[in-house]
Amino acid sequence: MSTVMRFVPDTDGDRAGLVAMQSDRNYLFFGITRIAGKPVLALYTADKGRERAIASIPAPTGPVTLTIRADGDRMAFEYETAGKTGVFAQDIDAHFLSTKEAGGFVGTVIGPYAWYG
Repeated sequence: MSTVMRFVPDTDGDRAGLVAMQSDRNYLFFGITRIAGKPVLALYTADKGRERAIASIPAPTGPVTLTIRADGDRMAFEYETAGKTGVFAQDIDAHFLSTKEAGGFVGTVIGPYAWYG
């Protein structure tokens, strides 16, 4: 899944990008957020409500293309901006998004996401 976006967070914790969501307690977020007053491109996982930052880099200026690639329970994350492509993270274990691990019955949904605190 890919999306092209432009986002400038106003306050720490604001975020927009792509999410793979099983529930409010089990999800994976890839996108732009603000940490300590600075916009960053970041990857977060949450397993049973415990959110963890996997990686972050300074946010690109202008539009950015975000891509999530899934292969079974492994995921890879890529970005493209100003004609430059980068692999943000790869081979990330996403088994915590399974119905068996997270509970529930619907399954994981992947799509655009925005949160304003």
